[in-house]
Amino acid sequence: MKIMLKILCAPFILLLYLLILFLSFILSISAAILNVAASLLAILAIATLILESVPNGIALLIIAWLISPVGLPLFAARLLRWIENLRASFWSWLND
Repeated sequence: MKIMLKILCAPFILLLYLLILFLSFILSISAAILNVAASLLAILAIATLILESVPNGIALLIIAWLISPVGLPLFAARLLRWIENLRASFWSWLND
C-alpha cells in the first residue's frame, strides 16, 4: 500500500519541482523590475508630498513600499520557500 502511495505522489513531487523552478524565475525577474519601479515611485511620491498634496504623496509612498523588495516580493519569496519545504518533505517521505 505504501509503495502505491509513493507511485501516486511521484508526479506531484515532479510538478512541485517544476512549479518551484518557474516561480523562482518569475520572482527574480519581477523583483528586479519592481525594484526600479519602486525607486521611481518613491521619487514621485516625495515630489508629490512637496509640491501637491500630502495624502496623495503618502498613498504613493505606501504603494512604493508594497512593490519594494520588502513588501510583496518578500511575501512571494516566503511563499515560494514554503512550497520548497513542502516538496522537500514529500521527497523525504518518498525516500523512506
